[in-house]
Amino acid sequence: IPMHIERNYTQIGQADWAGFLTLNIYPRGTSTFLVHYADGSGETKVTVVQKNDLVITLDGAYKPHILRIFLKQKPLRVERDEKILSKGQDWFYSAQQNRLVVRTEKYEQGNYKIIW
Repeated sequence: IPMHIERNYTQIGQADWAGFLTLNIYPRGTSTFLVHYADGSGETKVTVVQKNDLVITLDGAYKPHILRIFLKQKPLRVERDEKILSKGQDWFYSAQQNRLVVRTEKYEQGNYKIIW
């Protein structure tokens, strides 16, 4: 579910998420969806594949984004473009909400891998 979050009161995100595309992801098997940008800057194809690990691929227009992923357990590692991301700086997990949140301002390819 693509969203633009700019306030805290919804309890979905935070005010500092303004300017980022928030993608709410509920992984199950394989799914693909297309995000069309109203400003005419193109589109982004999002592919989610959940097997042993979770793989998320963004292909198309490069936009700052936040992945807000429903997960029942905290991941051991989160990677973007084959580089390990820093817990607390690049991502955090909320056990209370069962959410992994990955914040990305700039990226090379948009290939994520979440490992349990």
